[in-house]
Amino acid sequence: MLFCAMPFPARETAIVIDCHAAEAVPPQGSAAFRLNVVHMGGERPPESYHFSQRELCIGRAETSGLRLWTPLCLVSRHHAALYQVAGRCWVVDNHSRNGTWHNGQPVRAAAATVLADGDELLIGDFQITIHLVHPCAATNEPKNVRSALKHDG
Repeated sequence: MLFCAMPFPARETAIVIDCHAAEAVPPQGSAAFRLNVVHMGGERPPESYHFSQRELCIGRAETSGLRLWTPLCLVSRHHAALYQVAGRCWVVDNHSRNGTWHNGQPVRAAAATVLADGDELLIGDFQITIHLVHPCAATNEPKNVRSALKHDG
């Protein structure tokens, strides 16, 4: 059985995603996702981001690719990460103090959970909705250019 292992940024933990299982689900073109982020406490306006890189760290640290910070500190410094493998998006919780929730269910620490269009993550007091961006609408950049996380609004 073939596995893809990726290092998790906050610890020396290797995240293992079964690539055969990922490939069993048809890839979604050039896999790009839009993340709609809503702060449930209302301290921040809703934001939308475009995610097309291979991995994205989510947390309150300034070095996080998607920084979620509020004075309540419900989000760990390196709370979770999103990965793109075999055309699918996966979420992994990095042993965070308050956990990561996927569609109302807790995500096991260091276990990869596949995400689908419209899925919701709850990280601290932030709700993140995942939206698949179809390849023709994802970007006008050449396919060999990797986009960084872009703020859409």
